Amino acid sequence: MNNFRRSRPLLARMRHLLKSNAVKEPLWYQAVARTPPAEMPLKASRPPKIVYEEDTLIRSYMKRNPEAAFLPLNMTSTEPHFVRTFAWRQLELMKAGYSREEAYQLTERELESEKREAFQAVNSDTDLLKTIQDAEEEFVELALTLQKPGGNKRETETTSAPVEAGDDTAADGKK
Repeated sequence: MNNFRRSRPLLARMRHLLKSNAVKEPLWYQAVARTPPAEMPLKASRPPKIVYEEDTLIRSYMKRNPEAAFLPLNMTSTEPHFVRTFAWRQLELMKAGYSREEAYQLTERELESEKREAFQAVNSDTDLLKTIQDAEEEFVELALTLQKPGGNKRETETTSAPVEAGDDTAADGKK
């Protein structure tokens, strides 16, 4: 049947057994009767929900910009998602005295200018990727010239004088 039936508490059961003279009073009975165990609540209360100041700002941003929910989230990064950063900046402006809407507008303008600057940096002539590729091309050209016969700069630097047949001192580089 049901093995998980609730049984009466220990003290109540023992009191019933003592009244019916079924058992002799145990040594611990008087101590437990003076200080009964605390009653355990039947259902534990849920812990309070943790709410940060910026949570309401994040929710309002997500309502205004639902496409932000589909932006990728880097799970290995230590930097917070840009929406949380947006909310922190908005909160910072609100603490400086701006209204919620003014702070939102200012933060949005700052974000747009940052996006514009980042886009210009990517499309500028001093693009980092292009710089790296140029450096790699120079390295490859140097490596190819060193592998060609007669292209080894070390040989041409050490032997500046022409080597004549039978002249061992010139070949060794010693005079």
